[in-house]
Amino acid sequence: MVSGIAEATLAGLRKSLADSRLSVPSHQRDYSWTEGEVRQMFDDIEAARSAGDATYFMGLMVFMKSEATRLTVLDGQQRLATAVIFASAVRSWLAFFDAARRHFWNKHSLITSSAI
Repeated sequence: MVSGIAEATLAGLRKSLADSRLSVPSHQRDYSWTEGEVRQMFDDIEAARSAGDATYFMGLMVFMKSEATRLTVLDGQQRLATAVIFASAVRSWLAFFDAARRHFWNKHSLITSSAI
């Protein structure tokens, strides 16, 4: 057994991100995916969704537990970074959309708390 690698588990990306802090070793290459590689990943996800697949295999991602709640990324960093960047952009868009929606309804509501 390799030191630090105790067991292999199958976990979804959401669970890995929710349960652990991730770190990328300095020897890993910088993010380098081109628009074409990102587009290919999302085209693959869309094809799986269109086919009715409930899940999508993003490829192998290998982590090593380095502390109780920290995982070190050993392989799959480019795919992982792309997924996290996308999820972050969606979260930001949803937060903006929700704030804009609340502002609109507060400004244009015919019945407000001050009118009651």
